[in-house]
Order: sequence, then C-alpha cells, then structure tokens
Amino acid sequence: GAIDKPKPKPKEVPIETRVKLSGIIATEGSRRAIVNDEIVQEGDVMDELGVRIRRISQNSVIFEYKSRTFTKTITK
Repeated sequence: GAIDKPKPKPKEVPIETRVKLSGIIATEGSRRAIVNDEIVQEGDVMDELGVRIRRISQNSVIFEYKSRTFTKTITK
C-alpha cells in the first residue's frame, strides 16, 4: 500500500507578526500602549500571546517573549 508522508508541522507564526502596536498614550507620569486592541502598560503580560511589555517610550514598545526582546515602533 501507499505510505502516508508525515504532514509538515504548521510553522509557528513569528511573534513579531502577531503583535500589532497601534498607538501610544502618554500622560503625565505614565505611558500606555495599544497592542492588539488592548491598552497595556509596562510590566503587563498579554496572556494569550505570552508577551510581556518591557518598556514603552514615546514612539516604540519593547516586548519580551520567551526570554528574548523585540521592539515595535509606531509608524507615522
């Protein structure tokens, strides 16, 4: 009979493409970011992605995922 080839594993979508930074809200004394339609602040963990918000600056956010970091910048 025919031998079934093992199906290739679905490739994991890179976390950078699953994180959408759509805005940064800066108020006196605090900065928040809008990520995947959620308002987050530094130190928050986005449970469904397992991503932690490391730092929010004027136009970018540093994220931590599985002990590595990456940055998303607001494009104007």
